[in-house]
Amino acid sequence: MVIATFEGSNDAQRKMTAIFTNHISMSQRIKGDVIEYMAENWAEWERTKPPWFTPGFISKIPDEYIPRRALRALNFASICGIREKQNRMNLSELARASLGGTWEKVVADAAADAISAEDRERSQRKLSVALKAGHKTREEL
Repeated sequence: MVIATFEGSNDAQRKMTAIFTNHISMSQRIKGDVIEYMAENWAEWERTKPPWFTPGFISKIPDEYIPRRALRALNFASICGIREKQNRMNLSELARASLGGTWEKVVADAAADAISAEDRERSQRKLSVALKAGHKTREEL
């Protein structure tokens, strides 16, 4: 379905959404075509700034799909030379890394509640504050 959407649509938003909102392995067979399409269109998207071409969406795109010139510009413009990327660490991994796995259930429940990158980020900040304050149950969060 992902490949069919990419190949069958003339709408850039539809193509890019199909590729980058689904697991990247679903489009592996056409990776070269996707990279080529992005190289041909990236400058236009930067110039026209379509509503879907946001920093949040761009953060979902793996580096190898972004044209080199654009990737260098993103890296140069970002803090510490590394562009903002979608946080791949879920809340359970965050707790495990921070506390040695002590509160995995609480964290897993919080992660299930987070449905967008912004929600995940807010939840992670809230969880971090709660963990520092010594809360032990989900209700206390």
